Amino acid sequence: MKAFQRLSLSLVMTASLLAPGLAGTTAAAGGSPGSAAVSYSVLLKINQYYVLYTTPDVPYFDTQQRLMLPLRAVSELIGSKVGYDSASKKATVAWEGQTVEVTLNSKRVAYNGKETKLDTVPVLKNGQLFVPVRALLNGLHIKSTFRDYLLTMTDERFYKSSKLLSELEASGGISPSGSPASTAEPSAIRPRAVTLTPPKPGTETSTVTIRSENVSGYDLPAGAENLQPIFVWDNGKWAFADAARARPPVTASNTYKLSFPVGQANGSLKYVLAVGGMIGERHADSD
Repeated sequence: MKAFQRLSLSLVMTASLLAPGLAGTTAAAGGSPGSAAVSYSVLLKINQYYVLYTTPDVPYFDTQQRLMLPLRAVSELIGSKVGYDSASKKATVAWEGQTVEVTLNSKRVAYNGKETKLDTVPVLKNGQLFVPVRALLNGLHIKSTFRDYLLTMTDERFYKSSKLLSELEASGGISPSGSPASTAEPSAIRPRAVTLTPPKPGTETSTVTIRSENVSGYDLPAGAENLQPIFVWDNGKWAFADAARARPPVTASNTYKLSFPVGQANGSLKYVLAVGGMIGERHADSD
């Protein structure tokens, strides 16, 4: 596995405000120059990190409304080890002394060698194995919550087992001044959807547009909104978006968009994560 490395990244940002409740769209993955933009709903959060995009495809709900996760991507993000045997079509996940074994297109699952059944099956999608989230939660003993179509996996051990999360935590985050952010209400901003627009022909800059909602319950003045996108490339390098970007005022329950140009000098985007909070403390007159 490649080591992750932080880059210094300066991005131009554009912002637009949307009416509350604007629905997102979903589409198949793409990315070649001149191809159409694709959008995905944000369905997964690992500790405080929203998972906006994983390559080559993202978490989704199957026909039985079961949340399916890309096994290798999620395993890397939480720091578990995964192996796949093509002959038996079995995948094994190991984390913190627990093991999960699943079989492609089979409801059979084994937790630490003890077999039971799932209510839906692992599948291949765009060459990637997707597994029911319940298999990982039950088998690896991971705490979770599910609210408003967002699955949050929570465990402090992720910060040690995951190389990427460990580096993100060690960085301390960023603020407009470039120092660690003084962020109150760490869940004030919720990313709802992400749109990836491939480079135009003859260019090497794609655009990542994030649609988010102010879920704090009160209005945020200009400068308080603090969505922090994190871009991870397939060469192991990563970067925060520009800390000095403009931060628009966002009224309670309003939805807004931020667009970030992202170069391809480091290869293709592997992950897009984000932390959604606010800068400063809540004032008494905002109650």
